Amino acid sequence: MSHIRFVLILGCCLFGTLLAQAQPNQRALLPPEGRAKLAIEQLSQKITLAESEKDSMMVIFTDFFEARTNLRGTANMEELNQIALERDDKVKELLGEDRFVIYLKRVDEQTDRLRNAQQKIRKPGASTTPSPQDSIEHNN
Repeated sequence: MSHIRFVLILGCCLFGTLLAQAQPNQRALLPPEGRAKLAIEQLSQKITLAESEKDSMMVIFTDFFEARTNLRGTANMEELNQIALERDDKVKELLGEDRFVIYLKRVDEQTDRLRNAQQKIRKPGASTTPSPQDSIEHNN
């Protein structure tokens, strides 16, 4: 009897684990406008932005996420990096040097969190070389 309970409990745990891993990336499900809004909200926690700056950032980030979505699956690392550089140039122009440094720190923190999370879910023996999305995803 205890053997059957053990098997049932183990089966439930295994099923729960598989179900949790099958959940899609919630950010990836958001449209570019939603992802831009989320990015601006997160950035606003670190940098004070005027409403006009938020509006400009919305355009910059929406354009970035749309371009990245259009390139997904067909782009190489160089193309993905280029659209990120273009976005960062526009953000730097809008924020100025002092606040742009804070923006870059936020991007670095986001990149570190993403890489740590991806390393935890990678299978043993899998490549640890970052994918093109790894280097860009930090901008979400």
